[in-house]
Amino acid sequence: MKLNIEYPGFAGWYYNKVIPNITKTNQKDILLFLVNETIAGVSIIKAEDEERKICTLMVNSNFRKNGIGMILFNKSFEILGTEKPVLTISENRITEFSKLFSYYGFEMASVCNNYYKEGMSEYCFNGNLHGDFYKRESIILDKNKQFVNFI
Repeated sequence: MKLNIEYPGFAGWYYNKVIPNITKTNQKDILLFLVNETIAGVSIIKAEDEERKICTLMVNSNFRKNGIGMILFNKSFEILGTEKPVLTISENRITEFSKLFSYYGFEMASVCNNYYKEGMSEYCFNGNLHGDFYKRESIILDKNKQFVNFI
């Protein structure tokens, strides 16, 4: 899967936000899982006072179903200092990850429409997204899982 297809602007975000924050502020980190010098998985994390987030976690399709995603999750939790970081998943991949999120006890906090990609909803777990992208239309879930409008 190409991240620029699922998340337009990914390359710009990576080069303009991730790399500078790694080299200057230590607020972002990139974890790589290598198999015979091949990148089998990657996790990009953000550790700020106001937000602990797994920004990106992806396992190469040739290495899936081998526990690499769980290893990356667990190492990300360790570095972030929390087992409940904020993370999001697009609507077209939510079913694929539902068992894993249930295993970790992640709770859906909101649904953001048109956040990263026009016409696509992003499901937020363990907290809500910060900042504006595209035409942000969010629905926050209250503790009773009732939908509440959010602007």
